[in-house]
Amino acid sequence: AANTGPITRICMASLQVSNTVAVLFHKDKCPTTVAEAAEVFATIGDVARLDMSLGTTVGLLFVTFYDVRVAQRVVQHTKPFAWPAQAGMDDFRAVSWSSSQFANLPRQERGFERFGEIARIFSCGGDIIIEFYDMRAEWPLLVVAPSSLRFVWRDQAAQWLPHLVGDDGQDVHVVRNSKDKVCKSAKLVVCTYDLLRRCERLRRRSDGRDYLVVVVDESQSIKESTSQRTKVVVGICKAARRVVLLSGTPAVNRASELYTQLEALMPSEMPSFSQFAERYSYKQTLRFGGRTTVKWNGAQRPAELNSLLGSVMIRRLKKDVLQQLPAKRRMKVPLDPESINQESCSNQTRAFPRFKKHAPVEDFRGFGPHQR
Repeated sequence: AANTGPITRICMASLQVSNTVAVLFHKDKCPTTVAEAAEVFATIGDVARLDMSLGTTVGLLFVTFYDVRVAQRVVQHTKPFAWPAQAGMDDFRAVSWSSSQFANLPRQERGFERFGEIARIFSCGGDIIIEFYDMRAEWPLLVVAPSSLRFVWRDQAAQWLPHLVGDDGQDVHVVRNSKDKVCKSAKLVVCTYDLLRRCERLRRRSDGRDYLVVVVDESQSIKESTSQRTKVVVGICKAARRVVLLSGTPAVNRASELYTQLEALMPSEMPSFSQFAERYSYKQTLRFGGRTTVKWNGAQRPAELNSLLGSVMIRRLKKDVLQQLPAKRRMKVPLDPESINQESCSNQTRAFPRFKKHAPVEDFRGFGPHQR
């Protein structure tokens, strides 16, 4: 279980009924790809997760449905070839609320049905347990990404999660401008840093509630604690239940640059910025005229810092994921001549021969004579 204020999330492994079902196929008829399996089970109900690790050897698939009633129907109608399986530790559709906290809660704020259809409410060990049928209260997912990667996220979601967002990504909403209204049926919302900074309305779901799952791509963009962009994105992360930060270079050479990213991941466990910087960085005081500026450079206590990062960071080297990376692509991007600053273009054209003259031959290796 994971605590969030007075509420405790109850892992489904502790409930009597699981959303996960084990389904046994004849090995010759067992789906071999995620897309094939998703197509088979999508006719029954919405699929949250597929585990095909035993499919090729024994024909056994583990399917997690969002709605527990779907899982129950599968078990009921396909015995003995399907049976309940152990739920994932991160799956939950029930919350526990302290009885004393619940009693003091204003009646108008007890409307848990607004989060989903309630299966039952019962008392257990002095706590109030609210169990839902469906565990999709966390949708939609918010992805914060640079402008150039907005549509890449949509395309990749359609490629890897067709059973969730559709083959052409119809359930992915890419926010294009500040006037764009997010579709209520969207399961994945992609928004840029700049739009979130400028438009307060986009910082919440279409129903007005906080996003509960947030993915921040190129998270080094929020390393400056004083920027408005960082304050907005970190605030969104703090209100979420689950946060994933993606970055190839979370910090360059200053440990202090990690603070805001760690604060987004574990806000309740982080000290103040000054305490963190004093412990893991070197202080440098600079004076410009009558003004004094403090900078935090480098990193100290590297072993301790590495241990801290190891508790929240999963590092993947290129050699570990080389097979998953797409092949290198070369493409031509035509430019509109009318939109180009002709004066700047002329300056660059005149400067290029001088660069080519002084640059070493190695800089042009791989290009034909006509391409230099």
